[in-house]
Amino acid sequence: MLDIQKDKCCGCGACFQVCPAKCIEMISDFDGFKYPMIDKKKCIDCGRCNSICPTNNVPLEQIHLGYYCAKAKSCKYFGISSSGAVFAELSEYVLKQKGVVFGAAFNERFELGHVSITSIDALPNLLGSKYLQSDTRNTYSEVKEYLKKGSLVMYCGTPCQIHGLKRYLGTRMASLDRLILVDFVCHGVPSPKLWKKYLQYREEMANSKLQKVNFREKKNGWAAYAMFMQFENGTQYLVDRDKDMYLSLFINGYTLRDSCYKCEFKVDKHASDLTIADFWQVKKVFPDLDSKDGISLVFINTEKGQSIFESIKKELSVVEITREKALLDNKSAKYNPIKSPKRNKIYKNIDKNSDFEKIYKMGKLSLFRRAIRHMKKCKAVLKKIL
Repeated sequence: MLDIQKDKCCGCGACFQVCPAKCIEMISDFDGFKYPMIDKKKCIDCGRCNSICPTNNVPLEQIHLGYYCAKAKSCKYFGISSSGAVFAELSEYVLKQKGVVFGAAFNERFELGHVSITSIDALPNLLGSKYLQSDTRNTYSEVKEYLKKGSLVMYCGTPCQIHGLKRYLGTRMASLDRLILVDFVCHGVPSPKLWKKYLQYREEMANSKLQKVNFREKKNGWAAYAMFMQFENGTQYLVDRDKDMYLSLFINGYTLRDSCYKCEFKVDKHASDLTIADFWQVKKVFPDLDSKDGISLVFINTEKGQSIFESIKKELSVVEITREKALLDNKSAKYNPIKSPKRNKIYKNIDKNSDFEKIYKMGKLSLFRRAIRHMKKCKAVLKKIL
């Protein structure tokens, strides 16, 4: 039977999807994160849940085959992609091969879950960062069925979700060579409950239902991205990431899942073929390549990943870089966020406050921290001028 430790369980849902007795359900806790709940009366003690759990079976360190900074030559997806639109080009390649792409998408109620697409027209639904945990639902089993049919499949998710899928499928399937696994450098995930709370607050402020959201609006530039919301009555909300309440709490690590603070999937412990990230270091490494649209960082983790990347290179502007430059100042790639006492305080009071501002104030940066951040920004501006 699965040994569930809340500070380790990443909520990938692999145990729920693999259970032959169907005795596991994914149930949301008070904070809004899903955890496996086991019906002990139905459990047959087969041990499959433990054997595939990604946090019980952390991947071995692997030597990356290469590091690249890359950007799509076409600009059609830049507006809705977080950085250089590499994922969009990978997806187009798979879809043009009549393949299937899995990724996180919002439904009509702005609940986030993994879905599959088979047409390029549906691709925009998967693009762009979405800063909350996505529900994998039954997509692992769907991947298995597509592979059995001989389809080319690409699945994109957090590093823990990707390792969960890999453990779920095992190593014996003959068609695994047709599966492309893509993850990204992950800061951690807030809960769907917190997102719903914030969404309700914004809809009340706008007196209208949300129509569109972009967590990484690049109107003022890639580095100065903002939260953008479009409402049905035409009202728009555009606020800098440091001033938007939801993004500010997320960036400072105050609203993440417990397991995110002890994440085992950093640096060289990725189970994917390709890892994608924002190449924030481009200003230091290749300032001439920096642009308002953004640049992606790509880790090549496997020979399969190298092959698929070579297949789309003609669609990209690419520069190979060293490991040192790829990891320069890339804190999320190397380190876990530090869990602040404010994290538990925020979630403990999440149901006590209908006003999101009160929740935000519990995790608001101290005057000292805000002053330090302001000084750093001023220093960066002066450096550009001088």
